[in-house]
Amino acid sequence: MPAATAAAERAPPVNATARRRFVVGALKGCAANRSKQLLALRTRVLVLFSLSASGASSIAPSPVLMGEDEAGYAGLAARVVGVSGPWDALEELLLRDVIDLTWEILRLRRVKAGLLRASMSAGVSQVLETVGYPYFQSERLSQDWAAGATKARKQVDAVLASAGLSILEATAKTFERKIEVLEQVDRMQASAEARRNNALREIDRHREAAGAAARRAIDEVEDVEFCEVGAGERPAT
Repeated sequence: MPAATAAAERAPPVNATARRRFVVGALKGCAANRSKQLLALRTRVLVLFSLSASGASSIAPSPVLMGEDEAGYAGLAARVVGVSGPWDALEELLLRDVIDLTWEILRLRRVKAGLLRASMSAGVSQVLETVGYPYFQSERLSQDWAAGATKARKQVDAVLASAGLSILEATAKTFERKIEVLEQVDRMQASAEARRNNALREIDRHREAAGAAARRAIDEVEDVEFCEVGAGERPAT
């Protein structure tokens, strides 16, 4: 049986001074026990969030998709848990939401960048056509450009420079072609950010309520001690 539990089950002494020492000792024991519980909980959450993409946790499967950085997700979970230090099971659940939604936000940011990169050849082809290149030539040159061919890259840069343009115009054309999809991704990202912020607010509310309950318990202990000292013990002369 832990020391704090054994102390709590013992009958408190009648003498007020001894009672004061008893209360202080019990509170210190509870504080030490609480620290051990927090450490154990933090370790459990870290293990819980550091699963492989094919593994399943007791809460939910890992959100890491094929091709994503599993170590990056585990590092994110470790940093968030290390900073927040969840108090109980409810905070553990809410914190899982925060971590997974943050991972989703990061994924959507990568999706936007990936959409633009994957569609750049179409933007380059469209800009080449505007400066007089025939469709089939611009299509072939833009595909070689997208494949990373050094000769094609230099040729595209030269053609655009001769027309007073740069690759930025090709990026703008690519953005124009994908604007509707990018707006959808933006809405998904905004939704994930809102849900993450709601989870963070719930953690704050939960901690505020728990802190208020702890303060009430401490106030009750102090009030009882004050009343008993005032009624049963006279100051020494």
